[in-house]
Amino acid sequence: MKALRHVPRLLALDGGGVRGLSSLLIIEQLMKEVQRLREEEGDPTPDGKPPLPCQYFDLICGTSTGGLIAIMLGRLRMVFLHLALLLIC
Repeated sequence: MKALRHVPRLLALDGGGVRGLSSLLIIEQLMKEVQRLREEEGDPTPDGKPPLPCQYFDLICGTSTGGLIAIMLGRLRMVFLHLALLLIC
């Protein structure tokens, strides 16, 4: 196991049914801000897109709908648009 060189980054998502969509929108904006900060520091992402949450956070967890979103973001590496469409339908 590799030692962390930074403070662990945790993402905890609450349940709440359709409110999970607002969580996704907030996380999407957060990842855009992470991308902007990395570009300012001279460490841009290779493809020019914001990093996925699973590439930035060390642990992603949640309860109820938040738990499902955590699995889709962390383990399945899904992107925001696909998740939003799943939650709306």
